[in-house]
Order: sequence, then C-alpha cells, then structure tokens
Amino acid sequence: MASDMRLARISGPAPRAVPKPLAVPDLRRLRVSIRSKLILLSTLLLAAAISLFGAVNAHQARLNIDRYSDRLRRTITEGLHQAGRAQLALLGSAARIAIVQSDYGSLTTMVADVQRQDQRITHVSIRGPDQRVLAEVGGRLPSALLATLRELKGLTTHAALPVGGQRSMVFVTPITYKDRAEPLGSAAIAFTLSSLEAELAKAEATKSQVSAENLRNIILVGLVAVLAGTLLTIIQGMRMSRPIRALATQAKHIADGDFSGRVQIPGHDEIGQLGDMLNHMSGQIVTLMQGAQEKAALEREFEIANSIQNSLIPQSDAVALGGIELTGFFRSASQCGGDWWGYYELGRQQSLLVIGDVTGHGVPAAMITALVKGAASTMVSVADGRFDMQAFMQRLNAVVYEAGGRQFFMTFFTALYDGARHEIAYANAGHTSPYVVAAQTGELTPLMARGTWLGYYPTQEFEIQRAKVQRGDLLVCYTDGIVELENGKGAVYGDSRFRRTLKKHARLPLSAFKEQIVGDVYAFADGVPQQDDITLVVARISAWCRGPPAARQP
Repeated sequence: MASDMRLARISGPAPRAVPKPLAVPDLRRLRVSIRSKLILLSTLLLAAAISLFGAVNAHQARLNIDRYSDRLRRTITEGLHQAGRAQLALLGSAARIAIVQSDYGSLTTMVADVQRQDQRITHVSIRGPDQRVLAEVGGRLPSALLATLRELKGLTTHAALPVGGQRSMVFVTPITYKDRAEPLGSAAIAFTLSSLEAELAKAEATKSQVSAENLRNIILVGLVAVLAGTLLTIIQGMRMSRPIRALATQAKHIADGDFSGRVQIPGHDEIGQLGDMLNHMSGQIVTLMQGAQEKAALEREFEIANSIQNSLIPQSDAVALGGIELTGFFRSASQCGGDWWGYYELGRQQSLLVIGDVTGHGVPAAMITALVKGAASTMVSVADGRFDMQAFMQRLNAVVYEAGGRQFFMTFFTALYDGARHEIAYANAGHTSPYVVAAQTGELTPLMARGTWLGYYPTQEFEIQRAKVQRGDLLVCYTDGIVELENGKGAVYGDSRFRRTLKKHARLPLSAFKEQIVGDVYAFADGVPQQDDITLVVARISAWCRGPPAARQP
C-alpha cells in the first residue's frame, strides 16, 4: 500500500562523503545590474506590445474595409441582376408583339426608350431568328457573345464583358412565341459596371488612407507610451535594486558563516517577504545544525528497524513442506516496509501460508508487522495440531486494532493446505485475491472471501472458503505493489498483464516461475523506483499425502 512517508531503502550504514566547501561568489563581478536589465526588458516588451496592437488594429481596419467592399459588390451586383432581368422581361414581351405583327419600325423606338430611362444601360438590341439586328442602340456586343446567340435556350447573364469601351453586365434571352419550337429572335441588354468599379476604387483608397493614419497614430502613441513606461521602469528599478543589493550582502554573510546579522527591507511585497525569509533562514540554520546529531540517531533507529523487518521475512530459497513446495520474493519501497509473508508446517499433512500488507511504511508499519508475526507464530505453536482459522484471524485482528489505534490497518490472507483432502481452506481480510493456476489447463481461479482489513473493527467474523486443488497446481499470493506499479509513462502494470504473465510461465519450475514474474514486473517499471512494497509468494502442489485426513476446519 502507498504511504505518505517515502524513504529510500538502505542495506546498512554507508560511509558519509565529506562535502567540499563551496567558493563564495564575488559580488564585485556584477557587470549588468538588475535595474538595467529591467529597464531594457520592460522597454522592449512595451514596444513589442504596442507594435503588436498596432498591427492587429491595422489588420482589423483593412479587414473591415474589405468586408464593406464585398458587401458593396454583392449589393450592386444583385441590383443589376434584378434591374436587368426586369428590363429584359419587359423588352422581350414588347418585342414579341412587334415581331409577330411585323411592326419592326416600333422596335427602334422601343430600344431607344429603354436606354433613355436608365443611364446605366450601355446596350439594348433586338435580333431576328437569323440573328440579324432588328433594332440596336449603344455599344456593340462582343463577337464571342454573338456567336452563342443561335444556341440560346434561356436567359443568360455574363458578368463582365467589354461593351462600347465599358465593362458591362450583359443579359440575353430568347424571344419565344406560344408553342413555336424556334424562337422569334433574341433580346439583349447591358448595364455598365463603372459605378461598382468607382465605389470599389474609393474603398481601396479609403483603406490605404486609414492604414496610413493608423500607422501614424500608433507611432505617436507608442513613442509616448515607451517614454512613460521607461521612466516608470527606471524609478521602480531603483526602488527594487537597493533592497536586492542588501539581500545579496546578507546572503554573503550567511555563506561566510555569520548567522547573527539581519536585513531590514521596508514594504510588504515579495522582496520584503524574501528579506523576512532570509532572516528566518539564518535562525533555522542554527536550529538545523543543532538537530543534525538527533537526525543521525534517528537514521540509526531506521537501520535497526530495517534489520528487524528483514528478519521477519523468510529467505527467498524454495522450501518443501507437507505436499507443497513454495518460494517468495520481497522488496521494500522504504527502509521499513509494511509487507510480510510467512509459512508454518502444522503437521498432520497440513501447511499454513500467510501474507499481509500494513497501511504505510516506516518504523510504525514494521512494528505492527512484527507484532502480527509474533502473534501468528504464538497461535500456531499452541494450536497442538488443531488449527482454528476463524480464531486465528480474529486474534490477529485484535492485535492490529490495539496496536494501530485505527490509524494503521493490515490486509491479510491465510491459506491452509490439507494434503489428505486435496483442498485449500482460506480466509481474506481485504487483501488482493490470490490465484490458483490449474496445472492441466493453465486457467486462473481467484480465491475470494469476504473480510475487512485487520484492525478496522475491534471484532469481526471472517468468511472461510475452500478450493479443491490438483497435483501441479500453483497458488500465487501477492500484494498490490505489483499490480499498482507504474512505469515512466504513467502506465500501471495492472491485473490483466499480471494474469497473462502467470499463465504464460505456469509450466516452469517453481523458482524459475517466480523469477520470470519478478523479472517481467521490473522490466515493465524500466528503472522507475517502486512506490510500494512488492511481495510475491508462489507454491506448487508437489505430491499427494497419504493417511487419514486432519479434522476439517470450522
């Protein structure tokens, strides 16, 4: 379990390296003062900010004028479209009647009246079915447009064509009569684009003028702002540099070993706070130096506690008990870990395996672990062949409750292997559920039972469960330090990877199986220090026992 107190694990007292004295900096090496740097930097930042503001403002002004030009272009173009279509519709209707009645003389008057009514019109014409001109006023249409009139199927618009020396919008429509397949001719009308071009040219000139005015105003305002900002920066820089110089002098006194001096900085800003902290630091250094010997004594206590912790954990070598072979691995995340595991041979073809994890690390966790280890060993020794798992768990719960004072708890799992019955009886106090790995199929079965952490309640009942096992099956017990291990990318080792690794290496010899699991865990961490204790215990059903079975656990 993760702890608030993280200490690096040590194997014993190490020789202390004597630090070399550091050279005291020479304050006379100052070349550019903070005041000069502050003035220069503030002036540059202010100039850059004003330039950026001016550029954004000028760009926005040009953008607004461009939007206005676009709206103007759309408005004039839409107006020409509406006028052209309306005029062309009236002209086509009147021309149809005149052509049907062969009144060609009125066509000339008709097109002249249309041009006279709207000064924007640069061309009006009516042509017969052979595209011969029946009536025409204004400039001539481009020959490329005339070549397409024979294939004209409906009203068409040409956005910008030269008509009479002016760029014009031309509208052309066939003149039809009732159900007649061939048109009677065609009508064309053109509107000059000179007004649109004049307005756009005026907008462009306005844009240039506005840009020039913005640039001039920005330069004037920027100069005034830079001068004012530089003056204020000089004044503020002088006010700041004096107390900073005093702080540097006081720091030199501290570096020389003089802790009696105090610096006086007026004001309550960050520099004033720094002066107060420097004065406080001078006093604290004296206190820390006095406490150095106390710290050394405390480190010695940690070393002793670590030795106690290591004495509680069995050796990692494989051992053979009644019908099972087991081995374990333990590595603490601090000098004094909170994990513990152990085993007991009860006789009468029974073996007991226990594993636990105290919340936290350090001396308190190691002490609670030692108490639980002692209580467990005592209860096993007085069991006299009649081991009561419920009483065993309840007594350990009472020990942790009394010692931990509801500040420390312990997850705990115990498994009793009965070689005659070929089964495991087990209880769980909030611990990660161990697995049974089937020898034949490699399938994993979690051993789950209800129970709350040891020490959480003064008294509690624990659920006792049983699981049948076969020869060659593996029992895998572990603490959450394995599945919660993180690598440098923040990824967690996790239950899924742990189960895949168990299944992959299940057929290996027991010690090799353990080494493969541990190797995969630390390969995943890739050198990242573990943040929690790691404990792994694996046992294999190695043989069946003969003889009468022991009494079944209640």
